[in-house]
Amino acid sequence: MVFPILPANTLADASYDIENSLSHRGDGGLEWTPSSSTNRRTWTISMWIKNPVANKTMWGSNLSGVDYVRAEIMSDMQLGFRFYYSDTVKDIHTNALLRDPSAWYHLVWAIDTTQATDTNRVKIYMNGVQFTAAGGGGGFSTENYP
Repeated sequence: MVFPILPANTLADASYDIENSLSHRGDGGLEWTPSSSTNRRTWTISMWIKNPVANKTMWGSNLSGVDYVRAEIMSDMQLGFRFYYSDTVKDIHTNALLRDPSAWYHLVWAIDTTQATDTNRVKIYMNGVQFTAAGGGGGFSTENYP
């Protein structure tokens, strides 16, 4: 049997949908509003992205008024996370650069602000590798934990 080799996205079928998935090509990111204050301290977000763009929020949550958290791609194509609460900004940026527009990246942010040790409060993974202060996954360029 012969299988033709075609460029990516050559064959497209609008009737083919993957359950619980989303293709997002807009200017804004995804937003989530917690249903109660009890689920704001411990949660995880996981996503696959392709063709990342600098200075973009991929996911965010408005906590109240102007307070928010965001998963972002920074201006230098670093993967980042930002907490803004009561006029205080807490940023965490990895050293990883998302430069390959043809690659799929699996990204995970595991948040648990109930942890006593600040470096345990935010865990970031890319393609199954955890970023750590000791340099795991390439380490961090900015570490300012909530």
